[in-house]
Amino acid sequence: MELNVDFPRLSDKAAPDLVKLKNCMYRLTEQLKYVLSNLDEGNFSANVRNAIGGVETARQDVSSLREAIIRTATVVRSAEERITSVMKNEYAAISDIGTYTEEAIASYEVDGRGIEQYFRVISDTAGAVENLSGYIKTGVLEGDEIGVEIGDLSSATSPFRVRLTGQRLSFICGGEEVAYMSDSALFVTKANIRGKLTLGNYEIDTTDGLAFRYVGA
Repeated sequence: MELNVDFPRLSDKAAPDLVKLKNCMYRLTEQLKYVLSNLDEGNFSANVRNAIGGVETARQDVSSLREAIIRTATVVRSAEERITSVMKNEYAAISDIGTYTEEAIASYEVDGRGIEQYFRVISDTAGAVENLSGYIKTGVLEGDEIGVEIGDLSSATSPFRVRLTGQRLSFICGGEEVAYMSDSALFVTKANIRGKLTLGNYEIDTTDGLAFRYVGA
């Protein structure tokens, strides 16, 4: 911060007291300039430093404060309205060469935070069982983000899910974000380009080794 003060010009006939007052104001201005130029955290009292630090870290502490309040709460009030629905389809085909059965179950849960839909299809072809399951969530997702999440629960080892919010499109595999798009840029942990890759006015050609070919604007 820089302090600039425009002092009025005094005539040669100005009263001595007025000249003294001008000189005093000039010295005070120089002192204020020095103080403001060298102002740091150490110049404040402990109470002021704590107040400033509290403002700067307030957002970071909100989550911890919320968890502490819930953990130590002596009074808890909870009102919940939830709508649940389960729909089920069954199919069976029996012939001389075997039996095929299919059971499809869809469950829906709706509350104040959003909608959760779960789907599961179990098929049995002559003893060979296949399980297809997944979900779609819309509303307030985990981490307090508004968006849509689609997940595949068919594989227990590496479930895949896609999450779309107002700020980010994420691809998550096995609990880790492997790719995402944000701020007009795509970030990928690993890429396998099966077709053509163009970078600006150049195309990467892998027909015979690796070459960059100019393709024009």
